[in-house]
Amino acid sequence: MDRDGQLSFLFISESCHRLFGLSAEAIMADSHCLLSRIHSRDRRAFHRSLQAAARNRSSWFWQGRFDGHQHQECWVYATSEPELLADGSILWHGTLMEVNSFKQAESRLKRSRKTVHKDRMRYRYALDSTSEAVALVDTEGQPIYHNGAFARLFQVDELSTLVAAGGMASLYAQPQTWQAIYDLARSDRSWVGEVTMKSTRGQMLTIFLRVSPIHDADGSYMGCVSLFSDVTLKRQADQERRQLAALVENSPNLIGITSLDGEVLYMNGAGLALVGLPNLLAAQNHQLMDFFAVEDRPIAAGLIHPIALRDGTWSGAFRLWNLQAQSYIPVDYTIFVIRHPQTNDPLCLGVIARDASDREAVEVALRESEMRLRQQAKDLEETISELRHTQAQLIQQEKMSSLGQLVAGVAHEINNPVNFIYGNLDHAKRYAIDLLDLILLCREYFDFEAIQPIAEHLEDIDFEYLSQDLPKLFTSMKMGADRIKAIIKSLRTFSRMDESELKEVNLHDDLESTLTILNHRLRGSDKHPPTQVIRNYGHLNLVECHPGQLNQVFINILANSLDALEDRYQVEGRNFQPQIVISTRPILDNHWVQISISDNGAGIPESIRAQLFDPFFTTKAVGRGTGLGLSISYQVVTERHHGRLLCESQEGLGSTFTIEIPTRQSSYPSRGPERRSTAIAHRSPQNGSATSSTPPIVASPSVLSTRPESSSD
Repeated sequence: MDRDGQLSFLFISESCHRLFGLSAEAIMADSHCLLSRIHSRDRRAFHRSLQAAARNRSSWFWQGRFDGHQHQECWVYATSEPELLADGSILWHGTLMEVNSFKQAESRLKRSRKTVHKDRMRYRYALDSTSEAVALVDTEGQPIYHNGAFARLFQVDELSTLVAAGGMASLYAQPQTWQAIYDLARSDRSWVGEVTMKSTRGQMLTIFLRVSPIHDADGSYMGCVSLFSDVTLKRQADQERRQLAALVENSPNLIGITSLDGEVLYMNGAGLALVGLPNLLAAQNHQLMDFFAVEDRPIAAGLIHPIALRDGTWSGAFRLWNLQAQSYIPVDYTIFVIRHPQTNDPLCLGVIARDASDREAVEVALRESEMRLRQQAKDLEETISELRHTQAQLIQQEKMSSLGQLVAGVAHEINNPVNFIYGNLDHAKRYAIDLLDLILLCREYFDFEAIQPIAEHLEDIDFEYLSQDLPKLFTSMKMGADRIKAIIKSLRTFSRMDESELKEVNLHDDLESTLTILNHRLRGSDKHPPTQVIRNYGHLNLVECHPGQLNQVFINILANSLDALEDRYQVEGRNFQPQIVISTRPILDNHWVQISISDNGAGIPESIRAQLFDPFFTTKAVGRGTGLGLSISYQVVTERHHGRLLCESQEGLGSTFTIEIPTRQSSYPSRGPERRSTAIAHRSPQNGSATSSTPPIVASPSVLSTRPESSSD
């Protein structure tokens, strides 16, 4: 209300459209469009009451009619508080509430006392239908009514519960606040402001409160009405916004906002210092591209920003250009799209950059240190691996040496009594036959049947059967003794493991001794059938070698084959017949020999073939293997005998291990370059593609590179 009494609206809520069919913008543009709708009978009272309140600077209360939406009569109850401005005008702030239902109830009350209850219910319904919390208190300050919104806001189940808890005062964080407001209402004054209240369950709330006194038709004080608006979330949002603003402004990193075209809209203090600008106004005169060096701008414009617009964000290392220092600054750069929360449409771009100068120097030092540490760790790992391998080999060699000594001792101790028995069997057989011949001769000249004791004894011992079975018995004993001698010979052959000097040996004898040692596994058991051993022995000359070490290679390979056969039998059952084929032949004009040991087990998966000869690599369960057998065999063949060890396998078809060594270690011949190239091609999958579907894995020493190789193999 200006000094001339003219009225205009600085703000009016959107509810005006529902009440009067007018938009808030139209009313604020021209107050006459609303004031002209005051009912002609109430217009004079409206202006008189408003002018009186303006003169007295007192609260204004008015109840009257408007020509509402679609020209329907609309009763309203208005209350407002005056605020004198410096220019002499008065700012009114208050509420205007539709009370059609109240007036209708009042009219019906005058017409008939019988409709009082019904009108009261409609009155309550009208209040309950509003989203704003409303409560009424009587002249004593006790609550007499609250609507549903009030019950939900303060979690009040029943009015009686609120009364029992202490009335309206119990809802205020400071009960004396309510008392002061209530005293003001009793003095016929309104109160508007924010207070801290709490629900009946202790939840703290920030409430925008409007309290106005209520009078009856005679103007007597009846109590007051309170309108409660929850602004807790709004205040929290305001606080969080202030905190976020403080966080952004005090961040040590560049934080900025640009338009989608790259025009700078905001940049914090750290960002201004990073790009060398004095204030935000100076930054707003620049495009984001101005903060990149000329040579970096094509990357930013053609790659980074398009990716950010497409994917929503981009992060990485980049460089900014300091306009003041005219120098590069390495940064961790992030650009992202800020979108509308409802429509998800892109609004602007957010930029975060952190100075990475110190970190870059530290990273260079760390990388150099890491490289040194990695190399040291690698050297240490190789040393430890070599020590473990050497230790395991020494332990294994010591075991095999002890086993060889034990076997040799046992063979020696058994050999003496066996030789004694074997040497006397022929004599015992001859003596027994002579005695039988003597008895038969006596029977021709004497009648044993006439001599009762002799006849009975002959019958007791079944002399006829004894005379036929005794020679057979001696023959069986001779065969058993021969078998024992053969086993002793095998044991003595196998026991040469501790011999370090080179010897010329018949490799077939060594193979047979190994088979004898493994005979307990070859002949089968309740868990698996006997294994058929096929010997394809060629004519081999004596081979100069370390026989004990070669025996160790033979027993390792044969034991692995037996394990594979037993595993396959566990899968296929009685339909599977285990088989091992041992083949020998001279190669390279009798200068080398080749021993192949094949089995029809399950084969070796391609994924592990390249690791077969690695130390400690095993696929067997704990307790069944150490992973040293093939590794030691590899060293024995390649290093001790200057040969090579090959493995060819295919899943489901079995495996073949081939040993090739020269017949003379003192002057072994080379094998030829064309064979060497094939061996390298078949080394392992990681060294090149193989030339066949099941390439052999070749274990060969480095000296092979100087040995020519013929194609006769």
